[in-house]
Amino acid sequence: MYWRNNKKEDTMNNIYYSGFEFPNFLSEEFINFVRALVQKDPKKRLSIFQFMQHSWILKYVKESTIFNRELLNSMVKLLK
Repeated sequence: MYWRNNKKEDTMNNIYYSGFEFPNFLSEEFINFVRALVQKDPKKRLSIFQFMQHSWILKYVKESTIFNRELLNSMVKLLK
């Protein structure tokens, strides 16, 4: 949802209490990833380890020039 409001606090409250919708061109995998990151309850949010292991991240690590599998594996080992 989009709210026409210049105050950041009001916009954040609208998102927090009303939720938001995703455009239909986004994949379910990406939507699930974002939903896991923006959980209202911090205990339900992805940890950095879960973030790095998420299927959407792993899918694009293979295609990215920024990340590579070796770097990802090194980061995961550090988090264990």
